[in-house]
Amino acid sequence: MLQHALHLAGLRKLEFPEATVSVTPGRQSVVIVDEGQLPDEFMKIEKRPDKSAIKEMLERGLPVEGAALSNGAETLTVRVK
Repeated sequence: MLQHALHLAGLRKLEFPEATVSVTPGRQSVVIVDEGQLPDEFMKIEKRPDKSAIKEMLERGLPVEGAALSNGAETLTVRVK
């Protein structure tokens, strides 16, 4: 709302004893218009574990090298009546 008010007043900056409020231009950023046209050299391939599939196998008793089931940390629950 303050930025809009500055815009309506035609101001870029207001100075107060407590603070200075200013509007600055946005930073330049990349916008992907069509991901399919990007060359492969500009694409990242992410490799990460499929924890759902791993958990399913471990729960069936089947081994998955590099993974194990573990209980999470205890939690405290407070119920108010």
